[in-house]
Order: sequence, then C-alpha cells, then structure tokens
Amino acid sequence: MKKIVLLLLTFNLLLFANVAKIVAMNGEATVLRDNNTITLTVGNELLKDDVIQTKNNTKIQIIFKDETIVTIGKNSEFKINDYIFDEANQQYSANLGLVQGTFRTITGKIGKVAPEKFKLNSKSSSIGIRGTQILSNVQIQGDTIFCTEGEIEIVSLLTGETITLQAGQFVQIREGEPAVVQEFDAQTINTTDTNTKFLNDEEKEEALENFGVTINQVDFLQPIENEEDFFIEIVNINKLHATLNDTSTYDKIEDAKQDNSSSTTMKTYSVLMGESGSDIFSSSILNSGTNGEMLFESGTSRRLNFQLDNILSNYSNDGSYSGTLSTIGTQNLGNFLDSFISKEYSSVEDSKDGQMNLVFDTNDDIQWGNWNVSFTDINYEEHSLEGYWLIGNQTAASEVQKLISEEATAEYSGYALGKSSMGTFDASDSSVTFDINFGAQSLTGNFNLANGSYDEDVSGTLTSSGFTFTPDAGSGSGNGSFYGSNANSVGGNFNLNDGNYTYSGVFKAKKQ
Repeated sequence: MKKIVLLLLTFNLLLFANVAKIVAMNGEATVLRDNNTITLTVGNELLKDDVIQTKNNTKIQIIFKDETIVTIGKNSEFKINDYIFDEANQQYSANLGLVQGTFRTITGKIGKVAPEKFKLNSKSSSIGIRGTQILSNVQIQGDTIFCTEGEIEIVSLLTGETITLQAGQFVQIREGEPAVVQEFDAQTINTTDTNTKFLNDEEKEEALENFGVTINQVDFLQPIENEEDFFIEIVNINKLHATLNDTSTYDKIEDAKQDNSSSTTMKTYSVLMGESGSDIFSSSILNSGTNGEMLFESGTSRRLNFQLDNILSNYSNDGSYSGTLSTIGTQNLGNFLDSFISKEYSSVEDSKDGQMNLVFDTNDDIQWGNWNVSFTDINYEEHSLEGYWLIGNQTAASEVQKLISEEATAEYSGYALGKSSMGTFDASDSSVTFDINFGAQSLTGNFNLANGSYDEDVSGTLTSSGFTFTPDAGSGSGNGSFYGSNANSVGGNFNLNDGNYTYSGVFKAKKQ
C-alpha cells in the first residue's frame, strides 16, 4: 500500500463570509452572478444563485461552509440553488444544481445532521443522500450517477422511478429506458472520473498557499486527535473512509474500498427490541453504521431505517439531550405501517459516581441512549417499537493495527444498557469486562446484567476494525469496535440468551 500525505487546513469555517470558496483550480472558469460574468480565481467567494461554468481542460474544487466538497470537471455548469448552514439555530438546506458536465460531491455536515435537506438536482434526476460521496455525469441524453460511499436515493424525473444505490453501484438515467443498477469497476469509474479527480498534492498545496491557508503535512497513519481542528483532508480519501478518487493510489480497487486506516468515523451501534410472538419483529435486531444511522431489516418484508437527528452536535455537548429520528430511504412493515406518530431518541446516564448514583461520564469516548417510534397501521391501530443506540469516535484502524503488532494487552471495565423479558437494565445494575490480547487477536470477558440475572463469560476474536464474541454458555453473540485514542474504550451491541431469557442492548467499557 502506497503512503498518502494529508494536507490539513487549520482555519475556522466561520471566517467564510459567504456560502463557499474556490480552494483549488486548474484552467479557466467563470461565475454568472446578477447577469454579470466574472472570471474565477482561487480564493473567490461564492453566493447563493451563483452559476459556475468551466471551460475545456478545467477542473475546480469548491468547499462549502459545512465542509461539503464539490469538484467540477471540464465543460460543466453548476448552480447553487439554495444553501443555508446555521448550526446555532439548526437551520440547514443545500440544493445544488448539476446543469451539465461531471461532478464529484463529498457531503459535509448537512449530509450528516440533516441528510433530508441535502439535494443534488439535474433536469433528469433528483438525488437524496446519507453521508455520501457521489460522482455524477450530467449530459443532454441523461445522467450517469455513481455512489462511491454510503447510500443515495435517486428519483428519475424522466421515468418517475425511485432508485437506491449502495456504495460501489451506478445507474444511468435515460428517457424511455428502465434504470438498471449495476456494480462498477475501476475502468468504469475512471472513464467517467477522468476530469473530476482531485488535483494532485503539488497543485493543491500551491493553490491553498496562495489562498493564505496554513498547511501542515501529517502522515495519514497518525490519528487525528480532534475532528474539529481541521477543515478538510485534501487527498484521495475523505474523513470517514478511503475513496475511489484515484485508484492508482492503491494496488487494487478493492483495497481502496476496504482501507479505513485514516478514519475518524463516528461509529454507531443500535438495537431494535423484538418480542417473541410479535407479527412485526419477533426477535431483536443488531446493527452498526456511521454518524447516527440505525438500519434494521428482517428478511425482505421488514425494513426500518432511521437517522439520529443532530446526533453529532449533541455528542459534542455530551450529557443529557434528546432529539428526533428521521427516516432514511423506504420503510417497509407491510400492512403494519401507515404513518408515523412520533420518532424520538434520548441520551441515558452511562456511569456511576462515588455514591452509586447514575451520572453522565463526560470524559470518555462513547455515549448511549434509547429510542422509540410509534405508528399506525392501515386499520388505524397504534403500535410502538423501541431500542437502544451507542455512538463514539472510532479508533483509526492503523492505531489498532499498531497495538496488534506490538502484542499489547488491555483490560476494560464498564456497563450495559438494554432490556430482557424480565425488564430493563442500565449502568446501575450491570457490569461488563473485557481482557483483550491484541497480539493474539483474541478476547475474553463477562456480562453481568440485571443484578446477576444474566452472568456469563464471553470469548471472541478481533481485527483492526472491531471484534465479535459469543457466550461460553447459552447462545447469542455480540459485536464491538474500539473508540478514542489508542483504543481507550470499547463499545458495541449484543443479543445473549441463557436458555430461558434473551438480553439485548448496547455496552461500553473503558481501559483500566
């Protein structure tokens, strides 16, 4: 694997007076503003309703206030239809027009905290996003759209179809032709991506220095201690995952998909509590995602996908908070779902003080809570579902790999939050321990839940991206990840059965 250098920009986003700035450019480009055509240069500010036009052999990179990045290829036209980023008042909107040409988009904070407010529109399609990277080729005959990370939902304005793309898939939108979702390979994406790859390091460094920004070169194998300390990483990977911007950086395109060694992912674990005999979900469902995503599927007939709204800003505040859930994509509960009544989540105390009172631990890397939704079916009968969530700043895979190489060992101690048919449990009546041998890539531990109603040892294996475990007696399983600097914490979800009762929930533990 070739080594990559990140260029970290250390100025504050609030310095932007307008909605975006030009931070890198090759060739010539103009902006149409109030019927005036203005030649663009690096450092120019952009406004709502601006129309950016590029000429032959031009590529340009725009960064918005919320850290959304748009790279525009040659002979392209791009319009800022609407843009609002007001964190103080929680007002967000991004409506970007892809008029013609080739565009690569990496969504920023709006895509994380209010994905339903982020739209990419062309005359042929409307794209909704969820923490995503998108490559679009917009031409007269229609659009070609690639999803290189996350998931996007596309509404074809030509056929009325709704298409969902997962990472690694693309679709062509054409008049009178059905949209067929296909897997892309290196050759397919490179053919489209020739003119939207990010500028090389030398070009970027020169452009950014001209912009008056202090640039620090940092080895990408070193962890980034605080995500808010930097503006954007200008290389062939973004904050969350390795991307496919330049497959020459990797030996194989599969390596680019799998490499997350520079990740500062906000890893999320969630649990949907099922009930025996239920016609909706008869058993609990465990899921993991990023940035507050909760995706629950059971077979082909049950699908509930939610986002913890504003979870990243709430996480930065820590302590007691609550919020709403927004739906992601298509929900499917058969005849059981007609309309939602409420969708809510809240944080829960995750530690104990010296007097054994429940408190919020504001000095760790993980937070957790519960969620619930209520809805009516087609007969107007009310139903409810509930569960638990956990989120934290996941340890970079390179840090965990270093611990594996050094054959390190560590002990962790913490708590669990969840429910069984006997009742609920939390930090007041549960304990969770792990002994982790990084060198052997193995672990042992113990789950004591509901004041000892469940008390079983567990064992499992680990990789640089996380771990799995099973109980030594009974049945079930659990999943987890490492959080914080130097794998300071662990957290995840579990579904364990002692032969009589099932216990499901989330857990967190700190290094001792």
